[in-house]
Amino acid sequence: MNAAPASREQAIERLRHTEIPAPIVEVARVLQEAGHAAVLVGGAVRDALLQREHGDWDLASSATPEEVQAAFRRTIPTGIEHGTITVMVGPHDAREAVEVTTFRGEGVYLDGRRPSEVRFLRELDEDLARRDFTINALAWDPIAETFFDSFGGLDDLQTGRVRAVGVPLQRFEEDGLRTMRAVRFAAVLEFELDRETEAAIASALEVFDKVSRERVNVELFKLLGARRPSLGLEPMLRTGLWERVLGADSRGEAEASMRAVDALDPDAELRLARLMWPMRGD
Repeated sequence: MNAAPASREQAIERLRHTEIPAPIVEVARVLQEAGHAAVLVGGAVRDALLQREHGDWDLASSATPEEVQAAFRRTIPTGIEHGTITVMVGPHDAREAVEVTTFRGEGVYLDGRRPSEVRFLRELDEDLARRDFTINALAWDPIAETFFDSFGGLDDLQTGRVRAVGVPLQRFEEDGLRTMRAVRFAAVLEFELDRETEAAIASALEVFDKVSRERVNVELFKLLGARRPSLGLEPMLRTGLWERVLGADSRGEAEASMRAVDALDPDAELRLARLMWPMRGD
């Protein structure tokens, strides 16, 4: 059963009762008191709404890296060229690190992997517009308790759909790895791929080919750790990703492999070995 909240009001109530680490809330409060927007964005917001275990909270702000540095006594310019500053909070013997990333837009992607430039922005909507999927383009202000959903991500959580923000092919041409992320989310969340989003994957395979094998493997192993990997493997087969990632198989071989993988224990290495087995000969 889909655990997504049934309404915006329920989403706000769920986020309001989600435990967020105190240092992150404190950094958000200080930034807002200095006149800047500061919100939680991305996957942790999505997973909190779905009542799933989530990873790190991502804090984004309208403050430029220099303004973040000015607002706190102890900071580290961990990724200042990309807009990320690490803020150290708490007493000297128990400091905790909180990363703050400036709202940003990106220039033309010349190689399907990296933008030609990073532009810092003041508006949250512009930052959310560059994200990959609507279910990841969600934001929560833990101070004002305001929920931001500019692209229908909550509706897609409710219907169980992975849908690109804006024009799907444009999102995939910006970063070829997003094609693998699409099928990984379908498997892990047990969602369906939006029709237009899936259709765009085949047209982005040349961009996908530029992605490093290491990045692809990270997504593949996450997919294979899902309860039913076939939910991501099936769209891989339909779109041509399967051949790029796992090699050529006949439709019958692939379908048999998917059934076998779903029946195995959720061990990504074991499941990968089963997927590769037909290629080594019966």
